[in-house]
Amino acid sequence: MLPQSWSDSETESSTQSTANWWQQFNDQTLNQLVEKAAKQNLDVEAAGLRILQARAVLGIADGLRYPQAQAISGNLARAYVNESSFNNAAISFDAGWEMDVWGKYARGIEAAQATYYASIASYNDILVTITSEVARNYINYRSFQERMLLSQRNIEIQERVVNITRVQFESGNVTELDVQQARNQLFTTKAALPALEIAMLQARNALAVLLGLLPEQVDPFLEDGMNQRLAEYEQRFRSSGSKSLISEDEDGSIVPEAPALASNIDASLVMRRQICKSPNFKLMPRVHRLAWQKPRYTQVFPYLVRLVSTAQSLQVQALALMTH
Repeated sequence: MLPQSWSDSETESSTQSTANWWQQFNDQTLNQLVEKAAKQNLDVEAAGLRILQARAVLGIADGLRYPQAQAISGNLARAYVNESSFNNAAISFDAGWEMDVWGKYARGIEAAQATYYASIASYNDILVTITSEVARNYINYRSFQERMLLSQRNIEIQERVVNITRVQFESGNVTELDVQQARNQLFTTKAALPALEIAMLQARNALAVLLGLLPEQVDPFLEDGMNQRLAEYEQRFRSSGSKSLISEDEDGSIVPEAPALASNIDASLVMRRQICKSPNFKLMPRVHRLAWQKPRYTQVFPYLVRLVSTAQSLQVQALALMTH
């Protein structure tokens, strides 16, 4: 059951712990892979460029609040009359500005802002998806790797069983059926190894796609720090005698494990999901654009302001033109 309320301290601590949730696995290799994917994944890079594009569009929309057409010109003339002369200089500045009577540009700015926020939400959504896929494929890789190690150890044990059964058969203690059953179990275990190896390679190739690297370039990340762990894993098996599996009370697995989840569930967990934020932001630009779209007979009032400065006077002209 969900609690009735949550304190601010619990919500803040939950937010901090879930921001970098993959670090709870306490696996340095996973941390490196997630960091690498966030920097050079192609989908994340494209989403970041869309944020810059939306920011530029927002700047253009915001600039429409000011005069949309601007021009400046000037001239200088020197006149001679008899033995005297004088200079005549003029500078003119034209600015065309359409009054935002119906809120066209204001709604356009709001639509551009919503598009900008939607691009940020889409970026976060893609980043969360890429991070989860990296973690999932990495855990799958370690799981298949451990299953291969366990299968290889089972093969060693089953080979000893086949040899023992053959010796017993030669001494007359067991029948040939027992020998064939032991061999059948051995061959069945060996036949499962290629499938595990293929699944492990598929997980590695998926990581390579997520990181934007070649499969061979992912191997150093996966092998970094694993030699010592595999040696300890092998030593633990050798010292266990005839045991083919690691005991449940031994922490010898190479698959990262996350700590147990807290019993309390943050009420704002659902609202933090980017899949809930992104559609809302994507809908808002259409709402704002529909707010100012009027019928075709809507009147527009463009104003043209002209400032003319000469050596003798300063003239200000304002021309209004009504169009349909």
